[in-house]
Amino acid sequence: MEVDAVIDNLKATKGPSRKLDSEIAQVLGWRLKTETFVDAATGETKQRHLWLVPKTDELGKIPFYTLDLEAAYRLTQDVAPSEAAGCMWEDGIASARIGDGPTVEAANAAIALCIAALVASKNRPQRP
Repeated sequence: MEVDAVIDNLKATKGPSRKLDSEIAQVLGWRLKTETFVDAATGETKQRHLWLVPKTDELGKIPFYTLDLEAAYRLTQDVAPSEAAGCMWEDGIASARIGDGPTVEAANAAIALCIAALVASKNRPQRP
């Protein structure tokens, strides 16, 4: 998923979304693995979706980036660990900024931090 598309989706959303959490996770390197299995109770063949932690083959659960302010803040620290990050909520609009980057607005403070983090990630060199 392209970073700009995820940023646009975050700006347009009215609230938290697991779909958007998964889009953020994919930008960060999380990989989706689909596994086929037979349901023991029904005998039906079904599929389950599992997330693999970036740079590993370990199973993980993607954070609730767009809902949980702490998860969104950890995202900012992963992207820009040496930069100050902050957010505020005023008159029904949340805003956030990382370092000297632009101030962004969103439906809630967690989403605003996610947008700021993704904007900052575009302006930083990739880590090996």
